[in-house]
Amino acid sequence: MKKALLKDCFKEIIKGFKRFISILLIVLLGVGFFAGIKATSPDMKLTLDTYFDDKNVMDIQVISTLGLTDDDITELKKLDLIENAEGTYQTDAVVTAGDKQVVVKLESLASSINALQVTSGRVPENQNECVVEEAFCKAQNTI
Repeated sequence: MKKALLKDCFKEIIKGFKRFISILLIVLLGVGFFAGIKATSPDMKLTLDTYFDDKNVMDIQVISTLGLTDDDITELKKLDLIENAEGTYQTDAVVTAGDKQVVVKLESLASSINALQVTSGRVPENQNECVVEEAFCKAQNTI
């Protein structure tokens, strides 16, 4: 019985050889992608974790529709698992850039978390200055 089944399998493979090779290549390609993703995933996580540590990126964001007071931030700092807490402001706004209206997100700069990586220019030094994302400038053809 086993010999007949094996013989029949080989006959089917030979009869549909192109189909067999196609399916074999698809399976090999799938296994290759799976193995590659499985192997690079820990490295990608480590790279992201190192970047977040270097830039001191926040781990959690507490948002309130009514806003948080300085007392709220002080209470958050008192929690055992909180190493540092800092208050910032953010809002969405519509900006007219040339003949287009663009929705932008405005954020205040934190002093000890979420360090900026400035690619050109400098970090703002007073209240009348701001940082603009490079992608926004490229989209508006100002770079």
